[in-house]
Amino acid sequence: MKQLMGNMTKQLSQNLINYIKKHNEKARKYNEENRAKGNWTSLMIEDEKHWIEYGIFTLRDLVRQNLIDYIWDEFKSVNGIRPRFMNFSKMGIRELRKEVNYLMKEEINEI
Repeated sequence: MKQLMGNMTKQLSQNLINYIKKHNEKARKYNEENRAKGNWTSLMIEDEKHWIEYGIFTLRDLVRQNLIDYIWDEFKSVNGIRPRFMNFSKMGIRELRKEVNYLMKEEINEI
């Protein structure tokens, strides 16, 4: 699946497509094996258009977005407000991971 972005054509990387398929394969197996216990795990959307609409083209983009999503929710859990002041677009993966680690420690300290 390709998307025209100005003069550039963007498409999903094969690594991302493979990751999603492998994740879903494992999730389906887990769900089948654990159905009787009531345990399950979610699947990832396999429609390439979905990922393109969210601007996720590579596995790195997916990792980055997952970190941002975690920070968005966990910051609210720890501090009671959403981190609207954080400029995620200027934060690299290393900086995002540091923030995730900090929030995980804060969550543990609250327990």
